[in-house]
Amino acid sequence: MGWYFGGVTRLCKARPNRKKGTFFPLLEERFRVEEPAHAWQDELPLFLDPLIEEDTLLLSFNDDGSPCPEIDLEADDIDRVEFTIEKYFLDETTLNTRRKVVWDTARSLYNEYLNRAKNRRSVAARQDAKAKLNELKSLMLPNKEFSSVAKASLLKLGENMARKIASS
Repeated sequence: MGWYFGGVTRLCKARPNRKKGTFFPLLEERFRVEEPAHAWQDELPLFLDPLIEEDTLLLSFNDDGSPCPEIDLEADDIDRVEFTIEKYFLDETTLNTRRKVVWDTARSLYNEYLNRAKNRRSVAARQDAKAKLNELKSLMLPNKEFSSVAKASLLKLGENMARKIASS
């Protein structure tokens, strides 16, 4: 056990961790905490935090799969989104291609749902519509890859039904 704990303490020394704090960009550098007496809560990082729901709502996607700021954001939020996209390489070609597939799939399922739901007299058509709706909703589950892209594809349609499905 001594070698294990010895390895841990070696990793925790100042040398490897010294560089850790060198790139922590803030929106307003004047709020950077310099002393323990200052309030660190005033620091607003430039990077979006994927664990903070308010930050995740700032990021949206285009129909080609590329990331973009959500519509009607303030200038500071747009700067944060664009900075995050650039530094985390969120606009990478492979990611955009995979997002486009999810975007197109969600739109296709939505259109198929609408087409089948129009025929309300047919039990088979209603079952097909329900199956398409369930498949569409499964794309938007939080544990699914690119679920926010599927939601964005519906929300950007601007239709009430699409908004209801995306928010359910």
